[in-house]
Amino acid sequence: MIHHLLHRKHILLLMLFSGMSGLMFGQETTKSAITLPTDNISAEDVVIKFTPTPPTKWQQVVNWFSDMPFLIVPSISTSPETNWAFGAAGAYYFTAKGESKLSDIGFDAAYSLNHQWNVNINSTLYLNRWQIWTRVGYRQFPDYYYGHGNRPENLLPNRVRYNSHNAYLTLQPQYNIDKHWSVGASLVAYYDRALTNIPADSLQQVTGQERVSGLNEDLLLLGFGAVGQFDTRNQVYYPSKGLLLKAIYTHYEAPLNTAHRMDKLSIDFRHYVSIYKELIFAYQLKTEMMFGKDIPIQFRSFVGGRDLVRGVRQGMFADDMSIALQGELRFPIYKVIRGTVFAGVGDVYNFQHWDWTIPKVGYGIGLRVAINKAKVNIRFDLARNNLTKSWKEGWSPYLTVKEAF
Repeated sequence: MIHHLLHRKHILLLMLFSGMSGLMFGQETTKSAITLPTDNISAEDVVIKFTPTPPTKWQQVVNWFSDMPFLIVPSISTSPETNWAFGAAGAYYFTAKGESKLSDIGFDAAYSLNHQWNVNINSTLYLNRWQIWTRVGYRQFPDYYYGHGNRPENLLPNRVRYNSHNAYLTLQPQYNIDKHWSVGASLVAYYDRALTNIPADSLQQVTGQERVSGLNEDLLLLGFGAVGQFDTRNQVYYPSKGLLLKAIYTHYEAPLNTAHRMDKLSIDFRHYVSIYKELIFAYQLKTEMMFGKDIPIQFRSFVGGRDLVRGVRQGMFADDMSIALQGELRFPIYKVIRGTVFAGVGDVYNFQHWDWTIPKVGYGIGLRVAINKAKVNIRFDLARNNLTKSWKEGWSPYLTVKEAF
């Protein structure tokens, strides 16, 4: 009898510990129905039935969005370059047969308070041993030319406003040599007509140049080249470990103006380190170099914008070469909400007149909200730079989708 009582206590303690461990380690809680015989008890006589606790309404909504392969939502975004923009965005997510990586085909269309509008279709496909990245679209937007170089005091005292009508197509088919290495081609078609309202003689007085390459002309560029990639990331959109090294070389021909013939080399290195569970440190080193006699302003290398050294206005500092290093600490907050603190440093340089100066620094904080199981995030960042002395000025908000890197 004493043996049976002790055995019963062991079973009850085991069940209590199992229930507590589910709570302690975040496992799904369950309700259990337990039937115990009154005598001659043995381990085989114990019958335990588990009834899963139904998900909450919030969990049902999250699961519904996460399980949808196709999603269309209204979009709201903002950046110093666009002001507030409103539109719609959508994407279709799927996994091809025999593939572990998630493919996507997406689109977005928006109109900004700066009277800019754009329509863009982009896709990343993983098909057997091929991966194909595509981007095609058209945009009409006003922008500014600030001059070129890396010294703030050498920027134009009065920036030049121009209106751009731009159509573009980029295609990068890559073949996977093995699990991590891939090689392929880079194909680009680019057209832009950027017009100013300033007469030619007045433009020369404002800029101090006889002409600004890329302004007040039809610009048509056809690019072809090669791409190589080494990728060990565990996820595409929000990696927690692994690295990515990607190099792209593209030669551009200019049928309408052969003086615009040029070459471009881009190298992008990213590393993701899982510190503890969902606490992640990520950093990126990126450089871009342009080689040519008459490089249009649309193709000059730059730092700044929503993805590279956030807090610095995109296009304000541009020249033959750019190099930037940035890092992020990403951490969980609550369920699908995450946070980040980030900083970046970078600058631009001219090959013929190399000039070292204080680099551009951007830093800030951000929030992320995951919208599906692929961990595609709605991203809100608030950043500033080292060029503005007053803490009340120089803040740049960014509201968009997907990570900066």
